[in-house]
Amino acid sequence: MQEGLAEREGERLARRKSLGDEVFEILRDRILAGAYSLGEWLRQEEIARSLGVSQTPVREALDRLVTEGLAERVAFRGVRVVRLTDEEVADIYAARLVLEATVARAAANRTANRHVLLQQLEAMQQLVAEMERLEKLEEMARRRQLNSAFHLALAQASGNQALARLYEMTLHQFPDFMIYEGMFRQAEALEVRLARETAEHRAILEAVAAGEADLAAQRAKEHILNLRDELVGLLAVDEELLEEKAQDVSANQ
Repeated sequence: MQEGLAEREGERLARRKSLGDEVFEILRDRILAGAYSLGEWLRQEEIARSLGVSQTPVREALDRLVTEGLAERVAFRGVRVVRLTDEEVADIYAARLVLEATVARAAANRTANRHVLLQQLEAMQQLVAEMERLEKLEEMARRRQLNSAFHLALAQASGNQALARLYEMTLHQFPDFMIYEGMFRQAEALEVRLARETAEHRAILEAVAAGEADLAAQRAKEHILNLRDELVGLLAVDEELLEEKAQDVSANQ
């Protein structure tokens, strides 16, 4: 796996379409492939020296990793790969349970600019179709990008920009990159997990397109509930804690 990463890194740097983008993709793939440990420091000088580039594109890449939730910046110390506690993961999971159902319901109920909504749904269908073609372990970084794009597009389809921004903040904190990294370690279950993800995305879109608000909210909620299996099986998050947090937010809906 490390040899494959090295080959792709060399190809990317050789293309040099945008050095900052290429360095970001290299570091992102390393994180997803488990080449960096959770909590490991990403030293700007060391990365620049190992890739044979200046520190400027590395700095830009680190900023993007932080923005996308793959890394965190610690004051006076630098940037490191995100390492979340079980409590933090459970809190974010519970928040997504609420927000996912809320944006799906709002999108299905949307009456203003219906033609814009239909265009958004078509774009999301295309995202799902592209995701479905990505099944190899080395394609998981791209699939993660498309998955995030799908959920952000669903939030935008709600027609409520404040809600969409709140959702985006929550999504960027969710450890989906750790889930995809975990898939590298449990490749035997990869096909089943990806097929379920695709089916659930399509089910949400069908309900939204049909204007079935309750069904859209339920399917969106079930989609996040099913992520509990990944959080427990791939990340070893405490299942009872996830259930407790889920019940807390469900009781208030």
